[in-house]
Amino acid sequence: MRRAVIIVIALLAATANASPTDELDAARRSFRTHDYDSAMKTLKDLLYPREQLALTSDLIEARQMLGACDFEAGRTDEAKIEFEKALQIDPTLHLDTNFYSAGAQHLFDETRSDLEQRRAKEAEIRKLQEERERLKRIAENLVVV
Repeated sequence: MRRAVIIVIALLAATANASPTDELDAARRSFRTHDYDSAMKTLKDLLYPREQLALTSDLIEARQMLGACDFEAGRTDEAKIEFEKALQIDPTLHLDTNFYSAGAQHLFDETRSDLEQRRAKEAEIRKLQEERERLKRIAENLVVV
């Protein structure tokens, strides 16, 4: 009897602790059926407080789906944050037109554009700082005769 109870408990624990891949599959199913709240909860559990997905492609997909869930729930600021995190991993990403809404795709593209503009500004600032440092070194080494 005691052995049977232990086996039942072990089986329940094993089924309750699905792998991160299984959880991502569940989030995909929820997302496809437009159950954004369930998908969002599962995806947040996979990504926060620490990322539980080992494959980069799974991590990107989870961030894209979570961003789309946030968008569909009217939380565009949170959606942009998730889209940006996905784009930081792979700046060439696009959302699948068969899987994501036109609105989510538009916000994703807008986020990519904002990120590209910010990176260009940061590169320009870095370039100006390097030039300033170069001129400063020249001035320090200048000898007036």
